[in-house]
Parts: sequence; structure tokens; C-alpha cells
Amino acid sequence: MLTTNGAALGQNSTFNNNRTKQKNSYVSEEHAGDPLLIEMYYDDEHQWQSYNGVCRLYTGEFFDYWAVIKYASYVGTSEPLPGVQCDRWRFSYSKPGFSENITVDVLQSDSTRPVQYNITFEVPTWTKTSFIYVYPPWSMFEAGKVKDISYPKSCQKGPYFCDEGPVEPVSMIRYHPSTDYSLRNKNTADLQGDTTFMCSAIYNNVQPDYDVVTQYTVLTNTTWGQYALCNHDSCNGGIAGAVGRELSYGVTFEGGQCDTNTSRTGVWYSLPEEGECTEGHTPDDGSGCTWMVVREEKTILVECLKKIGFVEACVADGFVFPYAASTASLSDAFAYDDPARGGCPPVDTNTALRLRSRARPTP
Repeated sequence: MLTTNGAALGQNSTFNNNRTKQKNSYVSEEHAGDPLLIEMYYDDEHQWQSYNGVCRLYTGEFFDYWAVIKYASYVGTSEPLPGVQCDRWRFSYSKPGFSENITVDVLQSDSTRPVQYNITFEVPTWTKTSFIYVYPPWSMFEAGKVKDISYPKSCQKGPYFCDEGPVEPVSMIRYHPSTDYSLRNKNTADLQGDTTFMCSAIYNNVQPDYDVVTQYTVLTNTTWGQYALCNHDSCNGGIAGAVGRELSYGVTFEGGQCDTNTSRTGVWYSLPEEGECTEGHTPDDGSGCTWMVVREEKTILVECLKKIGFVEACVADGFVFPYAASTASLSDAFAYDDPARGGCPPVDTNTALRLRSRARPTP
């Protein structure tokens, strides 16, 4: 039994990042009690991640989850799987408003064999737990290398389109900094969908530069593609040019890309730059573009939302679906200008002329 510390164990070749291929066969995360099942495959240049059956490819170096054991402390024995006797190691880190706890289980009979990795992040309103099992069988581990293994099944079949849908105006909400009103390579949502994100973000002040919320009307080809993660003006994991769609947090199989019942979760969208209509084109003119801003309906200040009780409504909802009270609060903020009625006055963004120059009247 190992009873010292994780340093020596962490130097073992099975645990270090000399391995260039690794598959974590199962990860379980949670949002508001909903399971988010993840498979990940790494090689020396890429990461494939299957998130509830939605596969996305990332470029980047191999990331060794097990390296943390170098800094872990021995805490005793464990049985993470029936009949599997292990030694357990733990690493903890915390700062105001955030804590992280990691436990690693390795076989008692062979300390080179990792079994389970459990990580828990805790912030106010959000707890996310992941379980990662090293890909069996154990014979795949040979002299610190893992044999080539197949990608997750969803990565083998690739993304797909939902059934053909009409071109129609869609109301989209974006929570964003007042320095950037563009929708190119951005994620948006419906009212409920953005509420599910904004509640925790505003409560925890995780994006202090996001000071406004804007409601747009976007003429959209609703033949939905896979939802892309759009950050830093680039989108990852969608279909080039297609408007992506999923239920908030992708909480159902294949993210709920084509689900019609969205009343519990709301909807998230992705708007790739390649799909934006330019030079007088529209999504229904055969040019191949898929979306265009028709109108910026209204922009409101996050500070106003705080004053009219949006955060209190999030707390009343318990930060769980369907976020009924907080969605109603955000709806009122856009519907009314008078704070006495739960509304927020519009912000003059000086963007109307720019948007009008690219748009046409609402169909």
C-alpha cells in the first residue's frame, strides 16, 4: 500500500504526459441535475470531445489529467468499482468563490494502473462533477503507452442537419460587452436559453465586462446544424455556414439539436461568419447564406436587470430548469421601459444605422 505522497507515483510512466494517446471512456457532468455524458480522445495534436453525443474537434496538445497526482496526498483505500480495491489520492485547491477537489484511484495490486479520476468544481449556484475512467482493458497499457483506440462513435459519423426548415425571423438574445454588438461567430439564445446562462454568470460576476443584453431579430434558415462553441470570434464544432442549435447546456442526447419541445430548457444558437448574408443576399434567395440581422430590437443594461430583481428571480428559481421566474423577469425587461413595471429603458447603442444598412424589413 502506498502511504507517502503522490510524487513518486506521479513519476510513473503510466501517469505522465509521455503518452501521446489517451481515451477517457466516460465522463459524467451535471447541470441542474441533468446528466452531461462525455467521451474524449486525445492524440499528440488534437482532442475529440463527444458531449451528449455531439462531437467537436479541437486543436491542441495532449492534456494529461493524471499529472495532478504528483501533487496529491494519500487519503486511504477505496472501492470505486465493485470488487476493485484501490488506493485513493486527493488534491484540493480553493480561492474565494471557487474550490476544486480531485481524487484519483489506482489499483492496490499494481500502482501503475489508474482506475478512476473524479473532479468536482464548486462555485455559488453551480456544482460540476466529472468521473473519468481509463479505457479498459488493462492490457492496453504497455510500458507507459496506450495503443491506438477508436474515436467516440459520434465522431465517426460526423455532424448532421435536421429536417429542412423554413427561412423565418427568429428572436435571439445576446449577453455581451458593450464594445461588441456583432453576431458573427457568436452564440445567442432565446429568452429562456440566455436566462439559463446569465443567471449564474451575473450572480457570480464571472464576466464583469459583459454589461449589456441585446434582443435581435435574425432572418434564419432553420435547417439546423450542429451547435458550435463560439469564442474569441471563432466557432468550433459546427457545420460550416449552418446556424447551429441545441437545448441549453446540451442536456439531452445529441444536444437536443432537432428537438421541438424546448419549454423546459430554452434554446442556444451559433451563428458562423461563413453563413452571414452579405452584398444584398438573403437566406431565401438561393445564395447559400443562412442568417442575417433584420433588426436590433432593444439593448438593456445588466445594471438595470440587477435593479429590477433579475438576480433575485434566479435565486428563487434555484438556478435550475425551467428558470421560470428569471425568464419572466428578462422578458419584462425587454417588453417594458419603465422599471416600475419590471422593464428596462433602451440603451442608445449607435448601431442601428450599421444594422439597417445590411438588413431588409421584417418579412
